[in-house]
Amino acid sequence: AETCMKMLEDVEQEGALSQYQIQALSMEFRTLDPKLLASLPRSQLQALVQSLEPLLKLTTSASGRKNGAAGTSKLRLDASEQMLEAALLYLNVVTVPEMPRQIFVEEMVEDALTLCKQQLSTLSEVVDTPSGPATPATSRRSSGNGRRALSGSELSHAGKLALVLERLPDLVSARCLNDSLILQLGHLSLNAAFGAPTLPLQVVGMEILLAIFVEYAVHRATLLAEMLDLRLQIADAAAREGRRAFALPDGARIQTFSALALLFIQNAAVLPGLRS
Repeated sequence: AETCMKMLEDVEQEGALSQYQIQALSMEFRTLDPKLLASLPRSQLQALVQSLEPLLKLTTSASGRKNGAAGTSKLRLDASEQMLEAALLYLNVVTVPEMPRQIFVEEMVEDALTLCKQQLSTLSEVVDTPSGPATPATSRRSSGNGRRALSGSELSHAGKLALVLERLPDLVSARCLNDSLILQLGHLSLNAAFGAPTLPLQVVGMEILLAIFVEYAVHRATLLAEMLDLRLQIADAAAREGRRAFALPDGARIQTFSALALLFIQNAAVLPGLRS
């Protein structure tokens, strides 16, 4: 706790954050007592948020707007590393229970969602782009469906993106998002659940969708319609079957669409005698 308070004092005085401070503060906000964190001086929390805000803006190098097709995916991943760290810290702060509502800034949440959407798209481009001529080695690294496997650094980046997305179900549960942010989040989560190149990203996409389904009943019909559209857009029956990555209690395995449908049904049902 003393380390956290000292770093926040430094941020308030300097008005800037180093990458070390971002990573260290992010860990502090995930491990310390939420009541202690919520009781931190509001001026220090606001100074932290103000220091993070410019770091969440998608820069030209991170978005790849001025680059050609070749090599831009790696550039976008490298340029966005600190942005992901900043997004993770901000979401760790804003999802602390009983955190002052002044710390919640809609524009920063929207910037974080835009960043996550761009990063997910870039990672998908990476696995869809051949890294060079086909060789026995590259064939072994292929996922078997024409998509190449992620490299070690790309997997690390995907893991960091998953950490950011893992904070979003708590943000949904706080019920502080407006309809526009919920719709953006739902679209991002569907893309993660059905198109992310790693299983952890797919799973966290499903967790966010489930949180939206549970907390925002008014958006259930939209979620279900978009989920069905994604399913039907995959024309090839074999591709539509997808990877059966999710296990049932009896040992059978099902794919993403079926797993999500089961989760939605289980959380929509009300057992007799439990109605309030």
